[in-house]
Amino acid sequence: MNLMTYHFCLTTYKSPIHEIFKQGTVYALFISKFSLVSLAYNNIDILYLEAADEIPASPSLQLRERTTELCFNILHSYRQVSGSFSKDLLLPERLKLLPLYILALSKSLGLQAFGWLDGKSYWRSRVSSISVALAVPLVYPRMMAIHRLLSQEADGTPSTPTIPLSTEFITEDGIFLLENGEDAVIYVGEKVDVCLFQQLFGMHFNDASNQFVLQQYENPSSRKFNDLINGIRRLRCCYLCLHFYKKGDPSEVLFQSYMVEDKNAESLSYVEFLRHIGSKINSKLSKERRVLQI
Repeated sequence: MNLMTYHFCLTTYKSPIHEIFKQGTVYALFISKFSLVSLAYNNIDILYLEAADEIPASPSLQLRERTTELCFNILHSYRQVSGSFSKDLLLPERLKLLPLYILALSKSLGLQAFGWLDGKSYWRSRVSSISVALAVPLVYPRMMAIHRLLSQEADGTPSTPTIPLSTEFITEDGIFLLENGEDAVIYVGEKVDVCLFQQLFGMHFNDASNQFVLQQYENPSSRKFNDLINGIRRLRCCYLCLHFYKKGDPSEVLFQSYMVEDKNAESLSYVEFLRHIGSKINSKLSKERRVLQI
């Protein structure tokens, strides 16, 4: 079954991003030129599974173009059904995160044009053999501002668990945790609070090495951070190896490669991607309306 012959109407979506494909369900509408031919029920996890299956046979550029086309078909079908005449890409709450996930999928290791071959093979094998809940963070990792979480908890104010994968949200005085279900990256800015760093990791900022074993120290910040890491490990069913990336180090490039909402040499930024999809949908709808008026 080729997904590109279908228009998808997503009827059940959950948020945040890591719940989209775990709990989402899809009704696939195959629409012929004149009438509705059939209605099928599918699970949304087929998106990354089909991409993984086609990696050996299809060039990366072609796969990325097809995932983008799939996103366009889904949202175009919604606009047709909703009858919206707005030129803006206005989406219901259940569809708002779909373009973000599609963009992240197109930038994932398995679909990178210049990615190393062994990495692509591993990504394909990994996402094909694990559950949706564990595969989603491989496509869109989770990032948290640790310094902000600890300070907000100390003040008794609500904390925001995740932040978008964009350098726009990275500050020089911050400590950030990014995890993809297999590895965890701790990124530290140049102006980090050295006292907080010492409390969390038991060492000076300049002594931090790329890989380390997390220990718990006798202070509230260390206990809360260890509880967070251990909770993620239980959730992901994985030990979650920890790596240090520092501002200005060569390893910073690896950290930035996770920022899927930013523009890179191969793909658009998230904002640019939304504009591109919205413009393409509006163009096609205008053509369809002109045909109907003839």
